[in-house]
Order: sequence, then C-alpha cells, then structure tokens
Amino acid sequence: MAHTHNSISTPTSRRHRWFRWLAASLLVLLVVSAGTLYVLVAKYALPVLRGRILRALSTQFQSNVSLGSLNVSVQHGFDLDGQDLRIQPKALPDYPPVITVRSFSCHLRWRDILERTLHIRMVHVEGLKINIPPKAARNRFPHRKHHFLNEQIFIDRMECDHARLQFLTDSAEKIPLRFQVHRLVLLGLAPRHSMQFTAQLLNPRPKGEIHSQGRLGPWDIESPGLLPLSGQFSFQNADLSTTKGIQGTLSSQGNFHGTLENIQVDGSTDTPNFRIDGGGTPIRLQMQFHAVVDGTSGNTILQPVLAQFLHSSLVASGQVMRVPNVHGCRVMLNIQMNDARIEDLLHLGVKVNPPALTGRTQLTAKFDLEPGKETVMRRVAIQSSFHAVAVRFTSVKMQDRIDTLSLRAQGKAKQAKLQGNAAVDSQMQGTVMLKNDVLTFHPLQYQAPGMQIHLNGTYALDSKKMNMDGTARLDATVSQTMTGIKSFLLKPLDRFFEKNGTGTEVAIKISGTEASPKFTVARVP
Repeated sequence: MAHTHNSISTPTSRRHRWFRWLAASLLVLLVVSAGTLYVLVAKYALPVLRGRILRALSTQFQSNVSLGSLNVSVQHGFDLDGQDLRIQPKALPDYPPVITVRSFSCHLRWRDILERTLHIRMVHVEGLKINIPPKAARNRFPHRKHHFLNEQIFIDRMECDHARLQFLTDSAEKIPLRFQVHRLVLLGLAPRHSMQFTAQLLNPRPKGEIHSQGRLGPWDIESPGLLPLSGQFSFQNADLSTTKGIQGTLSSQGNFHGTLENIQVDGSTDTPNFRIDGGGTPIRLQMQFHAVVDGTSGNTILQPVLAQFLHSSLVASGQVMRVPNVHGCRVMLNIQMNDARIEDLLHLGVKVNPPALTGRTQLTAKFDLEPGKETVMRRVAIQSSFHAVAVRFTSVKMQDRIDTLSLRAQGKAKQAKLQGNAAVDSQMQGTVMLKNDVLTFHPLQYQAPGMQIHLNGTYALDSKKMNMDGTARLDATVSQTMTGIKSFLLKPLDRFFEKNGTGTEVAIKISGTEASPKFTVARVP
C-alpha cells in the first residue's frame, strides 16, 4: 500500500508558513510605516525648520527676515538648501537689506532639531552681501537692552564664496565703499560672541590678493562700526602698474586690532623693483608704517611711514581720504628727509644714469596726490624746501666748468687756466613746486666759492624746456675774472657791473631745452 506524505499538512509545516506570512506582513508594515514617516517628517519638518530659522534671525538682528525657498531631504538626517535669504532692519525699510544670501546649504542631525538651540556643524554660502548703513541712518535703531534669545542658531563653521561688504552712503551721488571677498571662512558663530575668520580679498588697485585671519565680533547691528576685530594680514605680489605712472611688485604684511571704524594697523612693505614712469632703473623701496583706518569709509591716517631707498630715507605722515563721487583716494603727506642723497632723488624722477648731481640734502615737502586716470606725475603736487651741500656734477666736463668759473669768480684767473684743479663743492637751496609735470623754482639759490646765483622760473619734465631768470654775483670784478690783455681791456667796465658791494653782478636768463640751452647775460639796471 502506497503512502503520500506531501498531501498531509503537519502542525510544524503550518507554523512555518504562519511565521513566514507574519514576517512578510511585518516587513511590509515597516516599509509602509517608514515611507509614511519619511513623508510626514519631510512634510512637517520643513515648516518647523523654516520657522525656527526665521524667528532666530529676526530676533537676533531685530529685523524682518524673508526666505525665498527652502528644500529639505531626510535621507541622512536633514539636508537643507535655501535661496534668497534677506535680513531687513525694521528701522531702515528704505535701505537695502543689511544681509542677503543668494543660496546656502547645510546638514542637521535628527537630534539637532529637537534642541532649543539649533546647532549647525557646517554651512556653505554663495553670494553673501553685507550692506552697512551710513552713520546717520544707524541713529534710527531704537536702543534695546540685551535679553535672552528664545531662538538661537549656533554654527561651527561657515564657508562663504563670492561675498561682498559694502558701506552705504547718505547720498545717491556718493560712491559706496565696496570690498569683494572671494573666500571667507567663519568659525564659532553664536549670538554675542566673537568668532574666528580667514579671508581672501582681491584688491583692485594695486591689484593683488590680500590674505587675512584673526577674530571679529560680536557684531551689533545697531553699531556695526564698533565691531571688534584683530588679526594678521599679508598682501603678496601686488601689481603697482595698475596705478598709472608707477611700476613694481609690492608685498606687505602686518597685524591689526581695534574696531571697524578705528583699526590700528602696523606693517611693512617691500617693493624690490619700484619705478616711477620717466625715472631711472627700478630700485628697492622698503617701508614700515603705523596707520589708523576707518573701515566704514576707507579713510586712513598715516602716523608715521618710514621709507628707505638706495642710500636715503624719509619720514612721512598724513592721510589717505576718499573723494566724493570719484573712484580712488586723495593722498596728502608731510615728508621730512634729514640726510638724503641728491642722486637718489634724481634717480626716482629722471631717466639719465648716472644722475646729473650728487650731494647731501635736507628737505621738507608737502605731497598731494589727487585720484584720477592720468599718470601720477600729472596728478601729483609737491611743494618742497631743501638745502643741499657737497653738490657736484657727475659730468666731468660740467664740473670742470664750475671749478674754472669758481676760480675766476674768486679773482684767481691765472689758476683757472691750470689743469688738475681740485673739484669744488657747491651748495643749493630753495623752494620748488612740482605740478602738472612742471618744476617751478621760487627761488633757487646756487652757491660755490666766489659766486652766488639766484634764479626763478620753470623746468618742464616732459619737454625738458627751461625758462629761468635771475642774477649772478661774483666776488671778483669783471676784469679780475680774466688775465693779460683781456683783463686790461675790461677794467673800465668794472664800475658798471659792481652792485651792492659785490665785485660783479649781472642779470642772467636761461631758456631753450636741456639738450640745447640758451644763456643770456646783461647788466643789472
């Protein structure tokens, strides 16, 4: 008799089928529940997070806050993507928003949204714009006491690309001060706390990249100019040729501290190849400086600047001020040089090498550089008083003429005919004005043993044209400047050229060009 076991259902096999059915049902239930939970969380977490972000920012900045769009993904916690964030101070509805963000993204853990403080590990921001209202507008902010913030946001790290800081003006005709920050990283953002920062800025003129790091904050929206900040900066490979009239590659470094409207800056610069257009070969220019910078206006007070080039040094103090309705700044300096070399100064502005004169000089000068698109030499005005000693001409031929003239002026005509006379040192002093590429002397005094020359007039640096007149005074009489028969024939003329107790006084005029000068001598009336 045959038995068929497959047709008989045992209790054990029925239990196995029941467990499989139960497991499958639970799995389906879990999948459905998870999907439902995902949909519910994604649906209801979005308005919750949106509300928390808007309330926290509104309370912290005392502003109306709007957010264009916010998307959330809950696959691995909460991934947020937002666009068009705007923070508009309630007291300044007629000004641009103080903060705008084109887009941002961040990640939150599940437990982060359950805490009172919204803690964000990292935020990436694109297109951050900060608009600082003018001082007059800030007075509209009502005075408020610091109170506990029910809604707060803490951010461990914020990375910003293509940010802009702009200081608004109180007139549509005035050009706002703008700083383009192509990379900004902030660490430890929290209400009423300072934060660390690193920034990379592209400076337009002179063109180069500024790297800075330090601490700033806390920021009070009512008094942005009082924002505390401190740190270090470096400015590498700045191209000075972006300013017409000068050339070179500048590097600078230093440190700063203070508030945004009163930053104390100490630093140094090094330009190994500095050159003024129309000047000689490039030279090394090194400077040390202390400055007070108003970051809200761009105005800077220099006190002082110590500069070293070739064998000379100078001390300068003054200010760099923004000019209304004009791109650029006006530079006004008081300059003091106590032991400079004439040849060093000539090297800066004259192509001739070697420079025509050597010697030591002391000078004081007022330097005024207007902003504009023309070259530096067309925009600068320098008024200087100087006294130079041990002056000599580098041209042997010219110095020999001065030596001979000096001997004749002393009445040593016979010695003047001899060869190998010792070179004489001259002195120069006077007041000179440089403006529109023209030197104006008023007066220029030149003195060598036995003679004095007083001149007034102009010398054009671009065309090399001269137009000067004045007087020359000699210790010797006209006849004493000559020997032999010439001296005898000139003796009757001595009394016509004697004046004011001098042996000889004549009127002189210098015209023409540097390459082809014209000298005219006449009797003084």
